[in-house]
Amino acid sequence: MFYRLYNSNTQLLLDQPETGMGYQIVEVQKRNYYSKQIMIVLNSELAFDAGDYSIYERRMATEGYSKMFSEASMADVSILKVFRHPPSSTGMVMERAFSDTSRGAIDSPKEKADGQEVFVRISAYHDDKRIDTVNKCLRSGSFATTLEDYLHTVNNRINPIARYALPNTEIVKWTFYIQPTNNDMLQRGTVQTANEQRGGGEEVYFEKGTSKNTHLFTRQYGQ
Repeated sequence: MFYRLYNSNTQLLLDQPETGMGYQIVEVQKRNYYSKQIMIVLNSELAFDAGDYSIYERRMATEGYSKMFSEASMADVSILKVFRHPPSSTGMVMERAFSDTSRGAIDSPKEKADGQEVFVRISAYHDDKRIDTVNKCLRSGSFATTLEDYLHTVNNRINPIARYALPNTEIVKWTFYIQPTNNDMLQRGTVQTANEQRGGGEEVYFEKGTSKNTHLFTRQYGQ
């Protein structure tokens, strides 16, 4: 079953880092239940049981995010933990890394942005909640990819869901262009195998987000 999170939980998750671009894996406890549960949360608002990932993957691909969201029941849960790495105990995670030497962005050294380079965040959601529309920037704890890797993916018709190991199999529709200032910090790495996807794309992690007015514009994917 899909669950819609209450706004208070959505706001809580927006203050927490992503597990990967566009999603968080969380440990929750439902009201009046003693047991804990691991869920995948898409766009900080739509959750489902990580143990049933394959079932929901098929439904999402055929019915789409909007339909799933409209039909979802409200979830009265307490969020106990947000995982920085996908836990290997869930069926949707493949434990093999993309390569023996690669590592994800959050495990890589921090560096200063040069104020010139542009990054791209891809998404199935026009209202991607990691984009702070008030301050026109990327929220803290958010992922993106490099412009070069995005263009490589588009020009070579590579499946972005596989390249960036996304758990939502709905078609990627939107790209958000971000140009951090030279006061912003970032970490670069390789998307690791997860969510039954191979990975291998370039990923960039902004632990503190980006400065105001660094979201340049939004376009449809591939344009």
